[in-house]
Amino acid sequence: MKNSEYYIVKYWTIIRVVVLLLLIQPLIVGCVPEPRPKIYGAPSMLPPATPDSSDEDLALKLFDEAKQLKLQGKTSEADLKTEQIISTLVGTEIWAQLIHQRVKPSIDDKLFAAAIGDVEAILYNRPHYTEIDQLKRLYADLLIKVSRFEDAENLLRQLYKSSSDSKNRLVLADLFSVVLKKNGRSSEAVELLIELANAKEYTAKEQQRLLHSAEELLNGRVGFQETEQLWAKYRNDSKWQKLLPMLGFKLSKIYFHTRHYNRAEQMLIEIEKRFSDT
Repeated sequence: MKNSEYYIVKYWTIIRVVVLLLLIQPLIVGCVPEPRPKIYGAPSMLPPATPDSSDEDLALKLFDEAKQLKLQGKTSEADLKTEQIISTLVGTEIWAQLIHQRVKPSIDDKLFAAAIGDVEAILYNRPHYTEIDQLKRLYADLLIKVSRFEDAENLLRQLYKSSSDSKNRLVLADLFSVVLKKNGRSSEAVELLIELANAKEYTAKEQQRLLHSAEELLNGRVGFQETEQLWAKYRNDSKWQKLLPMLGFKLSKIYFHTRHYNRAEQMLIEIEKRFSDT
């Protein structure tokens, strides 16, 4: 093919592609599932700017003015004041409160991407936000909803280890055990639940619920190798006393189905000897 013909073909090929893209653009736009509000202060590679006291004072002043305008029925003017805070006073406490207020409506409308974007903006720009602990729990729950289980696990592991409040640890443990199960670490979830089931700060009802959750996990999701490892690690641990009969019996069944008949028999004899009264 001559050079002139080559360039003509190439030219018209490019034209056809551009036209095709223009034609399908409305279809692409129409397929976007979650329109989301503009997020000022979205995380970037740069460190967030730290607002000074004058920024905090101005945000509070504008917020009070917006409230007064709403009381006077001047909703449009109040919204302009609020938008001014959101767009120009990123990182202030009032800014974080306003962004936080958008999260629940987004969740109610199942706009999880918008909710996550708002939460991440607060975590990034206002790490010392007054409701940061509740916000992090909410973030973990949102990550689970969108199947970001590895991210959720990393966050919940850090939150669980750093939490000193017993009630908070209980809430975190429920989320954490779900994520560990999703990530194929059911035995670690069982260990977590048994640890809490033995904590004295919980009621008998709470301890029983934790034990029941551990039993369900052990029955359903813990595999052969994990079961062996748990038995070897905790067979003489008094904290595992209530779960050991189930753990040993599951292991004996696994041995039987894998044709390790002698080991299955030995396990059953040990269970009968040690836990005959359970």
